[in-house]
Amino acid sequence: MLTLLHKDPDRRYSNAADLSRALRQLGRAPEPECPSSHEARNILLARMARAMSTSLARRAALSQDARGNGAVQTARSQVKTTVQMSPTAPLASFDVSWTGQEPLSAYAAGPRTTARWITALLSSAIAVACFYFPLHLGLVTPGATAGQDGWVALMSVGGGIGGLLALGATGSAITGTFVITKHAGARKARSPWALHVDPRGIATGSAAGRREVPWDRIQRVSIEEIQGSPPYRYTGIHIDLKRGASKPTMLRPAGWPYPQPDTVKARRRVPVCVLGPMTERQRTELIEALAGYGGQRWVPSVHFTTLPVGL
Repeated sequence: MLTLLHKDPDRRYSNAADLSRALRQLGRAPEPECPSSHEARNILLARMARAMSTSLARRAALSQDARGNGAVQTARSQVKTTVQMSPTAPLASFDVSWTGQEPLSAYAAGPRTTARWITALLSSAIAVACFYFPLHLGLVTPGATAGQDGWVALMSVGGGIGGLLALGATGSAITGTFVITKHAGARKARSPWALHVDPRGIATGSAAGRREVPWDRIQRVSIEEIQGSPPYRYTGIHIDLKRGASKPTMLRPAGWPYPQPDTVKARRRVPVCVLGPMTERQRTELIEALAGYGGQRWVPSVHFTTLPVGL
């Protein structure tokens, strides 16, 4: 390109044949040095994650416009082709387990108490500044009203709004701090748990034992936030059981750290497993397994309360 755009016409290619020979030499140029194995692996995993995310979005669009197993098989073939795998390669089952000793911050989102305290401080500073600076600079003189209506109005409006925001944020911050302190002292029964997804259905393992839900009993499956009373928010796999299928006697999903049964809100969509700390690759493989085996049952509304721990 530099030769073609050279300022001196005599130093450019004189004809198309010379340009053609130069292009053919580019085709025989040696490959650049490969990156280290660790860097190459990270690049590969990042490309796989992006490719799978794109193909899953395409699958969701196909599922809405088509019905039947044929559309699911087509979408599955597109996913395999996107990540450069054989279209006939079997979909692997998904397995993951957690020790139960992972910090909650790795897979649960807590109250934003720090942000509320910062908001309270900033609002208080704004309220104080609206009164302090006009008085300090002599723009407003106590007892005098002539020519000061604008500054008095600014002080009243700015100080009032800042004060209200400060009061609300301070109350919310105090409540959040109290809730976190209370939660830190609450009893929690944290034990190992596991998740398995295969052609037969979804299985979980925990201290309560192994639970299996076959696909023929599941109407819908999704990944969303578990609705409960604790201040921390968790992501979990939820299922809608088909009409006539018996519901579980206990609503606590595998990995739920609270022994009280009323900490999970009862509703039609049943949480079956808490999703502990997961890498981006594990999340992608889980979505791939649920979409591949669940077919039309899979609801592609994926919502994780925290960021992945890595690739």
